[in-house]
Amino acid sequence: MASETISVTISVTISVTISVTIYVTRHCFNCVYAHEVGIMIRQILPQVSVKFVDMEQPGEPIPEIVFATPTYLLNGRLWWLGNPSPQQAVESLCKTIAEIQRSEM
Repeated sequence: MASETISVTISVTISVTISVTIYVTRHCFNCVYAHEVGIMIRQILPQVSVKFVDMEQPGEPIPEIVFATPTYLLNGRLWWLGNPSPQQAVESLCKTIAEIQRSEM
C-alpha cells in the first residue's frame, strides 16, 4: 500500500484593534514633537488608529490618568508620559500587536 502526503496551507487573518490617543495642548513645546510621533506611527503602522486630543478644547473628555502633556494612551491605558523616541514607539507597538495576536489564537 503506497502512502500519500497531502499538504494543506491555512491562512488566518486576525483583526487587531490598536488605538493610540495622544493628549496635547497648544502651549506645550513637546506636543509639537508628539504630533510628529503620531504621524510617524500612522505611516509605519497604518493598522494603528492614532487620535490627537487637544485638552484645551471645551467638551473633550479627559481621563483622570491624563495630568500632563503630552500623554499617550494605548487602548485607553497609560502608555507613555512625555514623548517616546520613534524607535521606542514602533518597537513597543509591534510588541503589543504581536502579544494581542498570540492571545487571540
